[in-house]
Amino acid sequence: MQSAPRRREVSLFCDGSCLGSRGVGAWAYLLIDRETGFCQPNGGADLDTTNNRMELMAAIKALDQLKWPSS
Repeated sequence: MQSAPRRREVSLFCDGSCLGSRGVGAWAYLLIDRETGFCQPNGGADLDTTNNRMELMAAIKALDQLKWPSS
């Protein structure tokens, strides 16, 4: 019987913000592999956005970087 692949443990910290209700915004994340300690930061900006879009963009971009089964 074959066992399930081992899931790597990662920590993810992300945030996003926007100036005003609609304006310049930015997002960022820090993805850390708990086994190796490897840190992968990334971030970006948008000229016409909202706070909610930037919060979600940070999480989406970070989760998109997970190329292996993770917990």
